[in-house]
Amino acid sequence: MFVAGCAAERDGDAIADGEAVSNHIGTKFEDTMAGLTDDILAYEDRKTLIQRYIRLDERWLDSETETARMGTPPARVSTQRNNRNPADQRVYYFPADIDKEFVQLSGAYSDLVDTPWVSMPDRYEFDLVSECVWHGAQDACKMTGAIEQSVEQDRRALANARSLDDGSVEITAEVPWDTFFDNRVIVLPDDAVEQIRETFEDHSITARVILDSDRKVEEIALEAEQSHEEHELELRMSYRTLGEPTESDFPELPDDEDVTELETEEEADEFLDRMGEITAD
Repeated sequence: MFVAGCAAERDGDAIADGEAVSNHIGTKFEDTMAGLTDDILAYEDRKTLIQRYIRLDERWLDSETETARMGTPPARVSTQRNNRNPADQRVYYFPADIDKEFVQLSGAYSDLVDTPWVSMPDRYEFDLVSECVWHGAQDACKMTGAIEQSVEQDRRALANARSLDDGSVEITAEVPWDTFFDNRVIVLPDDAVEQIRETFEDHSITARVILDSDRKVEEIALEAEQSHEEHELELRMSYRTLGEPTESDFPELPDDEDVTELETEEEADEFLDRMGEITAD
């Protein structure tokens, strides 16, 4: 087990073929590909789903995060699920008008506190730091960072582009495993990272980016299914936008008796460390 599904193919017409495909795509979509992270960081109402699955031989990670962001200043909520263990679920809620972070814990964390919720000082000053620090954007920023770096280092990483029937565009690119790990897209134990780097150094990950008719990011997927000698490696990771959120996507503030309040950053850090130990198990 590691500590730490993609959309179906869509029919469409190829935009370019042949030896000039990378230059054609680079010329047509260079600014768009360089601005993928900027689109993720845009302060707008949005629901997203992030799915992660990676398997190296008999060790694997399988989790997902569903998020919503709405309003100005925005309220944010992210629900993290461990698909290997249904008892491992956490909800992180940042109300728009309260300078606190609320965390709802599932059964896996019942020994930590006597209440279903914990509150702590807001760890993120979103006006001062990148939106990428938030759970709802963190993985997507890492994915786009790896794609942008791959294309910046070698335009030939751009493999193909095609227009789809609904007016959207699908662009594919190749991302080296080294770039994937350099951007910490998924964090694995050091021995697993070293084994993948050494065994699959000549392999790459296929990245698919779907832009809607307004050329905004609709979906990003990273996919690989590879084998070498006695080792097997599989990756399925995706970020999808799910439209605009509504009030029903956000939890109600819990009653005081249902909340354990952590008043200092030191208390919060200690609690998060203990929670991380349970997640690691």
